[in-house]
Amino acid sequence: TKIAGIVLRKGGSRVYRFVDEQSEYIFKKWIKGTGKVMDNVPASLLKGSSNTHVYFGVKNGKINYVGISKDPAKRAAQHGDRFERLDILTDEPLTRRQARAIEQALINRNPNYSNKINSISPEKSWYKEAVDWGDAWLKERGY
Repeated sequence: TKIAGIVLRKGGSRVYRFVDEQSEYIFKKWIKGTGKVMDNVPASLLKGSSNTHVYFGVKNGKINYVGISKDPAKRAAQHGDRFERLDILTDEPLTRRQARAIEQALINRNPNYSNKINSISPEKSWYKEAVDWGDAWLKERGY
């Protein structure tokens, strides 16, 4: 059952946003500045500005770590010589929660990474939908 419907307009295009009573999924969301529409983003992940990237830490030629940052260049400097380089996974910045969802999905898939803590506590009510969305995002991009 739809409980809300909003038409978002960008450059003459219409993107419909419907919040479903059961899943609270937003079926279409305009991604600011990209001209793209993202489907099936849980409402719980759309809080805040789209200003965060997901990156991989590479050590000895292999991905060893996954992280998130608003400023990957600054974050690389903070890591120092911990990694040879940071590879940015995201083409466009996402909300912090979207980035955390992707990061957590990668942590779950790769227990060999050097990440010591979860990005999202499994105790959070939105943990499962976040990880499911993060997995779907990764699969859509060949990961």
